[in-house]
Amino acid sequence: SQRRREAQTLLVAAPTLDRETEEIARRILEETAGGRPFRDIGIVLRTRDPYAPALETTLTRFGIPARFYFADPLAAHPAVDYFSRIVDAFLNGWDHAALLAAVRMPVSRVGATPAGDAFDFALREKLPGAGLPLRDFENPPPIVATLTQISWRDRTDPKTWAARLKTLRELFPAQVIEDGLNHATLESIRSTSAAVDSFCKVLDETAALLDGRLALADFWTHVRAALSLETLRIPDRRRNVVHVMDVFEARQWELPVVFVCGMVERHFPQYHRENPLLGDAARRRAGLKTSTEWQDEESFLFDIATTRATAKNVLSFARFNEKGEESLRSFFLEGFLEGVEPDACDRRARPRAPRPVLAGTRPSIRQDASLGRLGELHRKLAATSIESFLQCPFQFFAAKTLRLRARPPAPRDRLDMRVQGSILHDALAEFARTPLLGSAVLLEIFEEKCRRANIPSGYRREAVRLELLRNFLAFTEDRQVALGWATRAEEKFNFALTPLVTITGRIDRLDVGPRNQALVIDYKYSAAAKIRNLVDDNESGNLVQGGLYLAAARRVFGLDPAGMLYCGLRKDVMWGGWHVAIPGLERIGESRTSDGLLELIAAAEAKASEVFESVASGKIAPRPADPRKCVWCDFRDVCRVEAAPRTRAAGEP
Repeated sequence: SQRRREAQTLLVAAPTLDRETEEIARRILEETAGGRPFRDIGIVLRTRDPYAPALETTLTRFGIPARFYFADPLAAHPAVDYFSRIVDAFLNGWDHAALLAAVRMPVSRVGATPAGDAFDFALREKLPGAGLPLRDFENPPPIVATLTQISWRDRTDPKTWAARLKTLRELFPAQVIEDGLNHATLESIRSTSAAVDSFCKVLDETAALLDGRLALADFWTHVRAALSLETLRIPDRRRNVVHVMDVFEARQWELPVVFVCGMVERHFPQYHRENPLLGDAARRRAGLKTSTEWQDEESFLFDIATTRATAKNVLSFARFNEKGEESLRSFFLEGFLEGVEPDACDRRARPRAPRPVLAGTRPSIRQDASLGRLGELHRKLAATSIESFLQCPFQFFAAKTLRLRARPPAPRDRLDMRVQGSILHDALAEFARTPLLGSAVLLEIFEEKCRRANIPSGYRREAVRLELLRNFLAFTEDRQVALGWATRAEEKFNFALTPLVTITGRIDRLDVGPRNQALVIDYKYSAAAKIRNLVDDNESGNLVQGGLYLAAARRVFGLDPAGMLYCGLRKDVMWGGWHVAIPGLERIGESRTSDGLLELIAAAEAKASEVFESVASGKIAPRPADPRKCVWCDFRDVCRVEAAPRTRAAGEP
């Protein structure tokens, strides 16, 4: 046509679809830099997928305003999907997993709030479970109040059901639109409001078509079908934007600059085969389009897409697909662009980098009021807390200062090593008090812990029970440390290390000898290699538990420290530690003099004082002593420790 001959035509061959969209964004910015407004530029797609989502992401990254001329199914909008998940949760007896799926949606506005997180954690702790747990919350989120106001279980007329379900819109209170809101926030508010209004409209229309008394499940079946058929188009009255549309919408458009994406075989053109059940001859007799007519329409659509531009027409395609296989460019290009070589798209387009972080911003707390609060908050320190700080100050800050809680694990993950160790610790403490009960102690405590933690029955639970029982019996039959001394279990202690800090803790087992000696024993549900590492880390000063527990035996219980032993309970019983050549323990641990144990105590106390000074001075930097342990940290997703090497390379201390 005349428009095609007048417009300059270019061909771009990008390596991948993402690079193709980046190249379109780069050329759009070049056009606008030359004085052309965004409203004079359009992007034509053969079909919405796969280009529309990629373009939306890329244009946003490059700061290019765009309007997409596509209608979405109403059921796919997050607000309507949120309502649907709530109704489905009720129809499943308020199944906690289904309700959690709704609560965790960003559109719910429940997450990232204290009440919402409490609601989320409480539901996760009860998984697998059902029912709406109202008694577990002092300050429940608004969703709980809304759900309890609806009568869900009656059989009533459709109009009543529509009225009840429309009260779900109370979960989205009207928002005040203020000056200065960015377009994304404004668009979110407008689309949510339009989706909620359309949802209520569908409820009314569905109720008008039904009669009689029916249950919610029956009414909701009709509503769900109506929602899947209804479309939602959000009005966008911006003028200076890039227009993104499919080829059918493009028939009524004419713009100075037009980009046509996806010029590869099987995308543009698409191929239509003869229907195997209703052939072309039968379709022709029935007045339906045949495969030949559909194929002719592809040529017509190509002609439409390439004649929308009056000044510049840019056709593009990706040379490789998502599998890395070479694509075949569209046969429509043959003869259409004779003598035009494709631009290889060698320059990589990048959006403008964000403003860099200023140098000298170390993660620390510096305000005097906050530092004073830290000193007061951590006047009592446990050995595990001190060792947490020695491993990583940020780990200590998140767990002990902010007191952040990790999200409760899924039911299949609850019987982890921490819970198994707790079960074995409690069983050994009870066994020390009532040895005649034997393995019944472990079995009773195991069942009680599983009941409290809502751990489901199954193969894993039974396998763990048998493994714990085997390890428990192995310990009770072990005679490596059988001194005949008086045994005390679960001894709590606290003592003032300095006028500013007190050390607290609990000794798993304290054996008292005939001359007032103290042998401290700490159980670890670990293998032999871990016990050896514990001993070495105490020697090097990375751990302080051994020295502080010996100090407690001396300061609190008035005993003469004679040894500190770690007992590994997993697989084989393993002992390690130090003692003052106690008869009967020649093959256990390392022999030390009394002065050697006192040196261990002094080193641990000095390290504890140093940790308190660091805590009180506001040190919270994510600097793990052993980076391999970061994989087990509950706060690894927020500390950004992976950026530490780049920060130090830039001159940060």
